[in-house]
Amino acid sequence: MSKSLIEQKINLVLDNAYVEDSGNYIIARNKQRYINRSQDVEIEIEQYPEDIDFVNKQVSLLKKLFANLSFYEKTYFREILLEKLTSSPSIKGITIFNTLIHIGSFDEAFNLIKANYEDYGNKLALEQLKLLTSILKNEWNIFSTPQIENIYNWVNDAVDAKNNIGQDNRAYPSLYKDHVQIWGKLFRQSNALLVKDLDSHLENGIDLEINLDKEVLTKEFKRFGFTDDLEETLEKIDKKFLIAEDDFDHKNCIDLLRGFTERLYEQIAKTARIIGWRGGDERDSEKVAKLFTESGLISDDQAKLLSSLRHFLSNEGSHRLKSKREDARLCRNMTVEFSLYLIRRLEIKKTGEK
Repeated sequence: MSKSLIEQKINLVLDNAYVEDSGNYIIARNKQRYINRSQDVEIEIEQYPEDIDFVNKQVSLLKKLFANLSFYEKTYFREILLEKLTSSPSIKGITIFNTLIHIGSFDEAFNLIKANYEDYGNKLALEQLKLLTSILKNEWNIFSTPQIENIYNWVNDAVDAKNNIGQDNRAYPSLYKDHVQIWGKLFRQSNALLVKDLDSHLENGIDLEINLDKEVLTKEFKRFGFTDDLEETLEKIDKKFLIAEDDFDHKNCIDLLRGFTERLYEQIAKTARIIGWRGGDERDSEKVAKLFTESGLISDDQAKLLSSLRHFLSNEGSHRLKSKREDARLCRNMTVEFSLYLIRRLEIKKTGEK
């Protein structure tokens, strides 16, 4: 599909934002948790983001369009939205930012907004940041720790007059009342999330560097348009690991990791257009290794590592009734690191084909 045709489809959906008003969230699960909540209590971040579904019609449609594009068409898609991000009318600009966040392009979008947000007259940037507070409240789990840190650092710089918008606010504070309210909200949310993240790591002993790699990995899933269940499975694995009560729970974590690798191999094969790949091949690690090697995605030594990891997951999890906590942690860490390595190899392959 040409870039111009992709832009036509994007414009059609963006125009629909004027025609059909769309909310962003509904409470879809465990509604009893919210029945007795006081309406007077301001909640900075929801405790259970998994209870809340994102339902924006236009963004959901753009996500579907994005998922059905090829690797290079996805690049055009992002370019088009980024070009429109800071120059579109308010409703379109908000929808574009919303979409970019949900296809894994928050960093690029946020950097553009910051660069163009120079004074109180930029109402679009203000509305986009207001949208960000809503997403941070209800979907904070889709952001990586470095992304939250980016928000936190930028807000602090604004308040301390260390960037352009902050300096202008210091000179004309009466003009920035609405802006400062949004900055304050972003500060409280990002601070709460960073403290929550630190507490989780200190309490459960999860390696900070590997967890950052996991966050990078989930961002890459969005960038390549992989299915959402990959990220969901990783989150489920971590939640199970953190609350595991016995060795049966640890075994279940490893089982999920094994299923995760199968799904990942399938998505990589589809994106790389591996010749000879057939449905179900992802369950045979020897065949996966062979096809990945023949396609030039990985080397012979890397293929051995792929097979060995799969055997380790099977021997320590699927072929046992119980597994030790240290085995589950090792399996999780090895799977994250090798998965990220495969994604990097996929990126090199796709770039070389361009």
